[in-house]
Amino acid sequence: MKTILIVDNHPEFLIAVSHLVADLLQDLQKGPVKILRTTSAIAAFNASRSQRIDLLITDYQIPNEMNGFQLISRLRDRPEMRKVLMTFGSLELLEALAAEQGVDDVLRKPIEENELRTILEKYI
Repeated sequence: MKTILIVDNHPEFLIAVSHLVADLLQDLQKGPVKILRTTSAIAAFNASRSQRIDLLITDYQIPNEMNGFQLISRLRDRPEMRKVLMTFGSLELLEALAAEQGVDDVLRKPIEENELRTILEKYI
């Protein structure tokens, strides 16, 4: 079974994205897939150490702890894990920096359903 871990410090957004991911996976007939979610980058890091995570989708800005880049950077030793960064910022600048940090893809918030579908098709 594949596992997706979604990280965002806004619980409402986190729940909404989790439901969207579940719906898209069902539409794509990808399954079974376990979806984990957390509001904490530290909890995400710890979860990735205790179990296999196939796809990490993390927000860039996570206050009071490591940000999305820092989380992904700490997971560089996990090449089997695909890493996607979500942001409200400019994609052009972020994509250039992201590639250097080990980010596989970048999603702009608010998330477009078709863009998320493409990510799931590619990595799950």
